[in-house]
Amino acid sequence: MRWLISSLILTVLLLACGESQPRPRDRLAICVQSYVDAETLEPQIEAALREVEETSPYWPPFNVSLELPPEVDQGCPAKPLIYETDQDFPSRLVKRPNYYSIFVYVVTPDDVERYFDSQRWGLRHAEHVCHGDVCSFATDAMYVSSTDLADQDFLSRALRMALGLVGPGDPEVPDYDYH
Repeated sequence: MRWLISSLILTVLLLACGESQPRPRDRLAICVQSYVDAETLEPQIEAALREVEETSPYWPPFNVSLELPPEVDQGCPAKPLIYETDQDFPSRLVKRPNYYSIFVYVVTPDDVERYFDSQRWGLRHAEHVCHGDVCSFATDAMYVSSTDLADQDFLSRALRMALGLVGPGDPEVPDYDYH
């Protein structure tokens, strides 16, 4: 009888936490997806993130656990909203925030110019959650030009801004467009 109850509990847990459910945010996780011909992108973002960790007086980001190290993964679970023509709202409504706090999309310089008013990069909301009549943004998308991947200083400053780790006395943050 105990095995039957244990099996039932395990089955319910597996169904509740199935692959359709995002993993819980147990660390700072960033995904990187290229929409241009680019080699592996994780090393550039990981190096920029290490620089932010070492130099930002505001580290860690708000509401991020430090029990596990930050994670940077190749491939993002959602297509960039700048390429979606049927979006009425500036982000996707989701039941639960994605595992990743930030989606980093590498796009062409022309796309950065077209969607972000000729700036070098852009920051947009990617996901929002609603509880009743109250909604809040949960995930951001950082768009960088493929030509800026080699500029480590630029990437770390842009990532610092995307993580909300800026304040008085910080190095100048690169111009950007945030919607």
